[in-house]
Amino acid sequence: MKFLKVLCGTIPLLFSPLTHAADRAGALDLSALCSTILLAQNFSPPNPLEVAQDRAKLAAERSRLALPLLNGYSGYTDGFPNALMRLFYRREILFHQLEQVETRLSSLERHWNSAINRQLSAELEAAKEAGTVQAFIGEYRPLVNEALATSHPTFDRKGEESQIRILLDALRRRYIPVSAAETKKIKTALVSHGQPVWTLFDSTSGSGTLRYFDPDTPLHYHHATDHSSVYSNMITEMKRSFPLKDAFITPELAPLLSLQPSDIIDPVVFSAATQTFELLLPRKRVMVRFNRDLSLLEMMPIDGRIPRPDSPVLALAHGATTWGSNVASWTDMIPVFENAGFNPNAIDLESAMGYLATSPEARKPAATAAVINEWLHDLRKQTDNAQPIVAVGRSFGSTQHFTAALATHWFGVKENREGADALVLTSFSNPEKLQEGFERIHSLMLRQHGDPMRGLIPESIAHLTAFAEQLNKVMAGVSGISPSSLNTFGDDILFVQGEADADGGPTAVQDLIDFRDRRAPKAHIYVVPDPWGMLMQSSELDPDNREASHFLLTSRGNVTKKNRGNAFPGIPEENLPQLGDQNIEIQALTWAFLDYRADLSPYTSDSSKARILAGRNTLTGSYAHYAYFKWYLQQLIKDGHTLPTYEALISDATSAGGSTLAERLKRVWTFIERLRIQNL
Repeated sequence: MKFLKVLCGTIPLLFSPLTHAADRAGALDLSALCSTILLAQNFSPPNPLEVAQDRAKLAAERSRLALPLLNGYSGYTDGFPNALMRLFYRREILFHQLEQVETRLSSLERHWNSAINRQLSAELEAAKEAGTVQAFIGEYRPLVNEALATSHPTFDRKGEESQIRILLDALRRRYIPVSAAETKKIKTALVSHGQPVWTLFDSTSGSGTLRYFDPDTPLHYHHATDHSSVYSNMITEMKRSFPLKDAFITPELAPLLSLQPSDIIDPVVFSAATQTFELLLPRKRVMVRFNRDLSLLEMMPIDGRIPRPDSPVLALAHGATTWGSNVASWTDMIPVFENAGFNPNAIDLESAMGYLATSPEARKPAATAAVINEWLHDLRKQTDNAQPIVAVGRSFGSTQHFTAALATHWFGVKENREGADALVLTSFSNPEKLQEGFERIHSLMLRQHGDPMRGLIPESIAHLTAFAEQLNKVMAGVSGISPSSLNTFGDDILFVQGEADADGGPTAVQDLIDFRDRRAPKAHIYVVPDPWGMLMQSSELDPDNREASHFLLTSRGNVTKKNRGNAFPGIPEENLPQLGDQNIEIQALTWAFLDYRADLSPYTSDSSKARILAGRNTLTGSYAHYAYFKWYLQQLIKDGHTLPTYEALISDATSAGGSTLAERLKRVWTFIERLRIQNL
C-alpha cells in the first residue's frame, strides 16, 4: 500500500494518458486519480508493442497455429528465427476454398457422367444402325472385364440385348469422381481433427506417395503437374478409367478436366513491395496479408489496402465464438463494400479462435483497444490523413471497436493518434448481457440441431466472458470515479440493431438503449425493423435467414420464390427477406452518418471534420450537406436501381420505413434528419 501511495503521487506526472483523463474529467481529487491508475492497469496501454512483453515470442506462438505452406525464404530476415519465414494463414480461412473444391468436383461428376452417357448412347445407336453391336461390346468390354467375371460369369452366353444392358450398367458405375470416399479424402486433406494439414503427392518420395504434414512441418509448395495433387491425380484416373472422346467433351466439362492445384490452392508469395507474405484469392477478389507489426492477418481488396484513393476506408472487425469467427468471415463482403464505393480492410482480432492459445494479456480489453488503434493509425498513414476511416463491427467485433473508442476517449492515444472518424457497430454484443445471449444461442442450437454447442468453441466463449467482465469493470469504474467524463462520449458511434436479432433476444433494442444511456450517452441507435414480426410462421424459420437478424451484413441478395422461396414455406413473395436491399440500406446509412459527422455534429474534432470534408469533396466534387448520401444514391441509380432523385426522395418521407428500397433510403434520410433537429 505504501508503494501504491508513492505510485499515486508520481505516475500522474509520468503517465500522459492519465493526465489526459484528468483533463477530460475535470478536477479529480487524489483518491479518484489513484482509482483511475488502478483501472489503467487493465485498460490503458495505447501501443500494441507495449501489450506483448516479447513480440517475437508472440509471433512464434502464432506461427505454430498457422498453416505453413512456405518455409525458408532466403530473402526474408526480420530477426525472428523461422517464425516469420512461414505463412501465418490459419485453416479457417481455407474453408471457403474447401467449398470451392467440393463445388467444382460436384460439377465434374455431373458433367463427366453426362458426357459418358451421351457417348455410350450415341455410339450404341450408331452401332445398331450399322450392325456392329458386337464391335461396340468388344471395344468397351476390356474396361470392365474384371467386374463382369465377378458379377456376370455367364456374360458370353447371354443374348445381345442383355450383354448391352450389363455392359452399360458396369461402365456407368465404373468411376464416380466424387464418391463419399473421395469427398472424405478431400476433407481429410484440408482439415484433419481440427488441425491444419495439407496433402500432396510429393515427387521426392516417388510418384503417387501420399504425404500428410502437420502444422509444425516445413512444407515447400510444389507447382502444378499431372501428379502433384489429389485432384489432378483423380482426373488422370478418370481419363484412364474411361476413354471419353474429344467430341463428347463439352465446353462446361473441358475446364474441369484441366484442373490444376493452382485452381484449388492459391499460391502464397513473399511480396518484395510489402516485405511480407501475401495470398491472392482472385475468384473472391481479395488479398490476405500478414501484418508483421501487429502479428495479425489482414484482408483487403485484391488491388491493395486503398484501391480507391478518394473514398473512405472501412476498418472491419469480425465476430467471435465459432470456427468461422475470423478475418475470413469478411471474404464475401469485401467486394460488396468495394462495389459500394469504400476501401474495405479487415483484421484478424484477438478473439479469433486461432489466437486463444496466446497470452491472456494479449487478449484483454486494453490489448485489443491498443491493437485496433495501432491498426487505425497504420491505415491513416497510408491515406496520408486525407480520407475518413469508418470502424465497422459485426457482433463481438462491434464490442471490440467500442472498446477501442472508449480507450481513445478516456485515456487518449499517444503521438496524437486518433481513433476512427465514425463507428458503425452492427449487432452489438452487449457486454452487460453476454451471458443471456449465450443462453439464447445454446437454446437455438438445441432446437435447430439437437446440439447446444454446435459450431461454438468453449474456449472462445470463455474468452468473451472474461473480456466482458473486465470491460464492465472498467466502465463501472470510470463512471463511478467521474460520471461527467462520459457526457460527451459516443457521438461518433452509430449502433445498428436488428429487431429479429436472435442472439440479442426480444429485448435487444431496449437493452442497447439502456447501455447507450449509461455508457455512451451521445451515441445513436438505428433500428432495422423485422418485417416478419407479425407473421405467424416467423418463429419456425431459421433466424439467420431473416432480415434484421444478428447477421445484418451479408453478401446474399434478395430472396425470391425462384431462388430460395422453398426455404420460406407459406411466406408471400413480397414478404421474403430482402437481404440485398438491407445491405444497401446499411451502406447508405454509413455514407449518411459520415455526412452527419461533417455537417451536423457539434462534437466532431476539427481534424476529423477536415478529413471527412476533404475526402467528400474529392469523391463527390461538393462541399454541400449530405453530399456523400447524394453521391451514393446516384451510384445506385447508375447501377440500375429504380429510385427517385435525391430531391424527390427527401421531399416526401411519409413512406419511410416500408420494405421497398426507396422506402429504406427514406428511412435513412429521416434518421439523419432527426439527428440534425436534435442538434439545433
